[in-house]
Amino acid sequence: MAYTKIKFILGTIALSFLTADGAISTSCPNGYAYAECHLRPNPNAKDLASTINGTVYFRQRVTTDCRRLGMLRIRTEIQGISTKDGAFSHGLHVHESNDLSNGCESMGPHLNPFKTNHGSLTDTVGLRHLGDFGNVLQSRRKSGTVVDTRYDYLANLVGPNSIVGRGVVFHAKKDDLGLGGDAESLRTGNAGARLACCVIEQTTKEKDFDKFVENIPMQAHITH
Repeated sequence: MAYTKIKFILGTIALSFLTADGAISTSCPNGYAYAECHLRPNPNAKDLASTINGTVYFRQRVTTDCRRLGMLRIRTEIQGISTKDGAFSHGLHVHESNDLSNGCESMGPHLNPFKTNHGSLTDTVGLRHLGDFGNVLQSRRKSGTVVDTRYDYLANLVGPNSIVGRGVVFHAKKDDLGLGGDAESLRTGNAGARLACCVIEQTTKEKDFDKFVENIPMQAHITH
């Protein structure tokens, strides 16, 4: 946790010198900002995505005038993942667009306002995309279910790096975190087809957020 706190501090300092073109949130009740993204199957992914559903919940500690105070907390709950291809680790990313006109394909590339290479959630500023959330794991191999909680020091629900109004994409394969040794790895992490997606929407209260149980260490989520 000491390493995570150091990264948060360094990230905050670095971000004071950077400007992104994200959507800006202006409602911060009780010192928190909240958002949700309700995943739906990609109609272009055929049978691999047909039964997927779930929600990604976001919460961040902020000032009452919507300035960032803490890391972004991300809770992912997904059901109905196909187990036909044997994959149990899946890339999860914030994408640039909220366009669903052609399913998940029209959501564009990863959110990357700083024009960097793809990397890991734990990489420092300049070594990852703003939208790089790493991998989420199925609760048990071939269970078809993901229950995951993690934190991000870079993305926000408020200010210039806000992800509100952007798209989230759940991928078919494991994200290689930019370590695959090819050009596609540095762009997408070779995470494969877009199985499901959604648009991040600001909410006034996170559903049962304080009751969530974080029973898997954050580092275990990110490195698999």
